[in-house]
Amino acid sequence: MTRGTMLMMQYDFSSFSEREEEALKWLSAEYVQIQSGRITTALLDRVTVSAYGAKTALNHCATIAVEDAKTLTVTPYDPTLLPDIEAALREQAPSVSVAVGETTVRVITPDLTGERRAMLEKTARERMEEAKQSIRGGREKILSDMKQKKADGALSEDEEFTIKKELQEKIDTANKKVEEMCEKKVQDIQV
Repeated sequence: MTRGTMLMMQYDFSSFSEREEEALKWLSAEYVQIQSGRITTALLDRVTVSAYGAKTALNHCATIAVEDAKTLTVTPYDPTLLPDIEAALREQAPSVSVAVGETTVRVITPDLTGERRAMLEKTARERMEEAKQSIRGGREKILSDMKQKKADGALSEDEEFTIKKELQEKIDTANKKVEEMCEKKVQDIQV
């Protein structure tokens, strides 16, 4: 086993792996918020309601169910929260229509036009780039650490080259995952 291989096995890429995982988790959460051909309850995951003097997640004070491909039904546990839920939906989910009944609120997504699909696809690709930027930030942190170790004499050029190569492979793998997530979302939008 060469010295470079031995060091590479000891190099700690955990900060990069954490950064990658955070970027993928963030991108997944962002993609849930982008409307596609069919509605999911996750569309309302970020909606909070002013209930009993505090901000509460909508899914903690109401049942959310899929009625059909374009409609969600929100049934509050306490019917007096209906106006607060309506206000929260109108403010925090502007891309949907809200219809209030006696005991429920219906959340209706509009049909996707060609223009709207193009806009959503652009948004999905922008989110992909933001995730890639986050991954690149993880790379910069490791490169900075390597530069410091090299200046301290703890890293030879061969070792640096080997670590950089492995790091690039990790970046390429992470970017591929991000791109696959984006393509899947774009296909959902186009359905």
